[in-house]
Amino acid sequence: MKKSRQRGQGQRQNHRHTSVGSRIIQGLSELATVLERGEALERHFTVRTVTIAQPTSYSPARIRRTRLQLGASQAVFAQIVGVSAKLIEHWESGIRAPSLMARRLLDEINAQPNYWRRKLRAA
Repeated sequence: MKKSRQRGQGQRQNHRHTSVGSRIIQGLSELATVLERGEALERHFTVRTVTIAQPTSYSPARIRRTRLQLGASQAVFAQIVGVSAKLIEHWESGIRAPSLMARRLLDEINAQPNYWRRKLRAA
């Protein structure tokens, strides 16, 4: 009985994979047809353009202000941002600049400082 159940489950899984594969092939065939005809893709498919703004540039003074508005030392701020305390020191002295990802996080901290203060108090 167990063998038949396992076989039945496997058959259902294969059916699902075939169904997904069939849909992919159907979609690609439709795309090829539209491209061959030279038609605008927007008439047949949902086309979205997403523009994500660049994060803010951070001067050493702005980084320090961000840290101080949380009331955090460089060591604690480094833990929040996920970098070393030495790197925070370098950011604040202008030796290094924060990466794109760090700047996005700094933007989030500046957008919701109360949230981050609460997180610090809870830690």
